[in-house]
Amino acid sequence: MGSTTSADWTNSGIPNVDGPDAMIAGLWDDLDPGNSGMAGDVYTYYDAPNHRFIIEYFRVEHYP
Repeated sequence: MGSTTSADWTNSGIPNVDGPDAMIAGLWDDLDPGNSGMAGDVYTYYDAPNHRFIIEYFRVEHYP
């Protein structure tokens, strides 16, 4: 998807001239699955017949 020089971890409006041209912003938030005290996890599933890629964030906390 390309690269960016942005090191800013704040949520800017989309679209934005400072943001990358190509991105996926599912929740547009900074999550940290590895920091979850509740054993959070990320699950993915590809539904080929319906051409959908599904992502579930289960008990995932925000980045501190």
